[in-house]
This record gives sequence, structure tokens and C-alpha cells, in this order.
Amino acid sequence: MTEPTVGVITTVVGDYAVNCYIAYSPIDKVGVIIDPGDDAKRVQAKAEKSGIDIKYVINTHCHADHVGAVAELVKTNNAEYGRSAKETELINASYTHDMLTFLGLEGPPGPDFLLKEDEIFTVSPNLAMKVIETPGHTPGGLCFLFNEEVLFTGDSLFRMSIGRTDFPLSNHDDLMNSLLKKIVPLPDDIIVYPGHEAESTIGFEKLHNPFLTGRINS
Repeated sequence: MTEPTVGVITTVVGDYAVNCYIAYSPIDKVGVIIDPGDDAKRVQAKAEKSGIDIKYVINTHCHADHVGAVAELVKTNNAEYGRSAKETELINASYTHDMLTFLGLEGPPGPDFLLKEDEIFTVSPNLAMKVIETPGHTPGGLCFLFNEEVLFTGDSLFRMSIGRTDFPLSNHDDLMNSLLKKIVPLPDDIIVYPGHEAESTIGFEKLHNPFLTGRINS
């Protein structure tokens, strides 16, 4: 059995139980934090306990429950922050600020870099991330495919479900188009790490996700 080339540490954070991930190379222990919505000190403690050098903090999307610890973790690690340019309207929206205030959290800083479709982002010599744009849950929703092995889907795809599209700026048709055209064609054995709840695989979702079954061309 081939050893995995991507290490993944999961921390469930905040009032909305967001999966915050640390993706890293087991070889050089260089990594990136994905969707730190809260509990910055707990996330940082896990990185330090595992000896991971955090170079970047990134967001799959910028709903308040996914961004609330970005600023603190960027500062603590002297890391760079990246997201989609298409999330700017969402970040600046009054309801985003209201939710952050309600949760007692800080908004994210301005991005150091912007992530876009098909970009190959090098985290370390042993860890490469492909950016996949999956708008629908939010206009600038992204999925991150590391080393063609693991996929972080944010709130675009869940185990046997998909992200909500009843929020401002959401679009159900866009999300379905994103999933069917860009995510479903990926290899079945790719592990899916979603923004909430349990992990899955592409193959499992093709067979069991009620939003996808019956809509996939056989």
C-alpha cells in the first residue's frame, strides 16, 4: 500500500462546528491551515505539537464561521493569507460583519495572494495544491486538491450532501454545475475533507450522495 504524501490534522472549531484542517508534507513538515473559523490557539497548538511549519493560511470561502481565526493565525505564524478575489463582496457585506461581531470574532486581513482556477500552488517541494473554483455556496468558493490525493471541499460538498444555497450571493445551479463538471470527474479514491462533519471519498459520493446520483452520466 502506498504511503500517503499528504498529512491532515483536523480540528473542529467554533459554534458552527467547522472543520479546520492543517495539510502538510510528512517529509518536510511544511504546511497550510485551511478554514480556521475560530479557536486559533487550539489550532496553533496542534501545529506546534506536530512540529509543522505553517507557511500559509487559506480559505475555501469566506463565510464568517470559516474566517474568524485567520487574522490571529497569520500573525502568529508570520504566514501569508490567500483566498478567491470573488469573495470580496461577501467579506464586505454587512451580514458578514454582523455575524463576526455576534460570534466575537475578527474579520480576515487583506489577502497576500489570490487563488484562481487551475492554479498549482506550491506549499513546499513535497506538497502541491491545485485550485478548483466551485462557485455556488458562495461566489468565490474553492476546493483544494493536494498531490492528487486529498480534496478539501469547504462547504461545496459534504458527505451525502452539498452546501446550502439559500444564503445571499448563493446559487444552487452554479453549485450543481461546479460539482458535476469539476468534482465528480475526479478519481474515485480521492479522499474528501469537507467543511463540516465526516470525511468521504469521490467514489462514495458518486454512489450515495442524493444530490449527485441520477445526475451523473453513466
